[in-house]
Amino acid sequence: MQETKYLSEYPFKMVMSLSRKLPFFSEIFKISPYQFEKLVDHCKMVQVNPGEVIIKKNEMNCWIYFVLQGVCYVFAEKDDKQPLNLIGSGSMFGELAVILDLHRTAYVTSHPKQKTILVGVDAAIFRSDDHSNKVNIEIKILFYRGLRQVVYKKSQKLKEQLQEYTTNFDGDFPKPRTFRGEGARFRPELLFYEEECVRFGHIVEWATRKLSELKKENENQQEEINRNIEEFLSTEYKTLNKFQKVIQQVPRSITDISVLIANGNEKQQEQLLKLLKNLGITTIHQFPDGYRAWNFLCNNTHIDVIISAVELRKITGLELLQKVTFSSPRFHNPVFIIATDNSSSEISQKAVKGGVHGYIIVPFTNDQLLFQLQRGFKNVKKIELFTETQ
Repeated sequence: MQETKYLSEYPFKMVMSLSRKLPFFSEIFKISPYQFEKLVDHCKMVQVNPGEVIIKKNEMNCWIYFVLQGVCYVFAEKDDKQPLNLIGSGSMFGELAVILDLHRTAYVTSHPKQKTILVGVDAAIFRSDDHSNKVNIEIKILFYRGLRQVVYKKSQKLKEQLQEYTTNFDGDFPKPRTFRGEGARFRPELLFYEEECVRFGHIVEWATRKLSELKKENENQQEEINRNIEEFLSTEYKTLNKFQKVIQQVPRSITDISVLIANGNEKQQEQLLKLLKNLGITTIHQFPDGYRAWNFLCNNTHIDVIISAVELRKITGLELLQKVTFSSPRFHNPVFIIATDNSSSEISQKAVKGGVHGYIIVPFTNDQLLFQLQRGFKNVKKIELFTETQ
């Protein structure tokens, strides 16, 4: 059960020590200690047990939260296993539904193994149409000015994530405007920043929904491709493998394998290099086109894994796959994985028919790459591939 208590019930010195960890609260205290005391009356501290739900999808209220300690997980649906986002210490969440006056659009839970401590603020007191004078206009402007910056940064981060998931996304999100009014104590400035928050709030809401759809589509495509590869490996390839020399069935450490990357996209090359090094792999050869990769393979036949893009200059990824598959015994049966941002079912089917051992859609995680490597070694080389942490 959550333990909730209003900040006004705690000793003032303790509240002050907490505020130093949250810039918004410390800024208000600098401007007006009196306004800070009034704000505390509308704040609560929430201590959440591991894995407990903090915000439920479709509920409606005006509370926003700051993470004082721990990490929070954001899920599109309650039973989802993969979170949409992680919220770290010092970060704000729950502001989108408040800005746009919407029902909550996602579930937020605490870390599954750690206790989380939050500070909640009743954001209704900052609205321009709230005339109860719980906080003055200067504090309201400070709130919306800071909130505008938070939502703007979220929009830029979402833009980068959308560009990773689809090469067709070329949208350009707007930048914050500058207020050119008469001063901080006048209501027009409050309305300006409030409208700015709504403007960026709509962008974040759309981008979050779009990103969730793309991730789901990506996962479904990846599952279908994995099923096709498993089916291929369990039939045709296993039949062919009877005529090949079977390597001794002994475990092998992932840190000992050698990898060749054929990819002309620098960003994807960097991502692959980073993920492989995170897995402990150090013997990595990189080539920007299929021709150089093939020449290297012809002179270095002891490559364990080939990770290739589809679109390569001179020799495409599928042509490289065909060459390696045709000469497989000579190369000691390397595991061939296609890593691409092209999710075309036609290309994936050609890759499966061509004898690919793994097909993974960019962007992907360490765990997804490790899964492809382990499955490839088990089916192709008859070797169990293990990590140093196992």
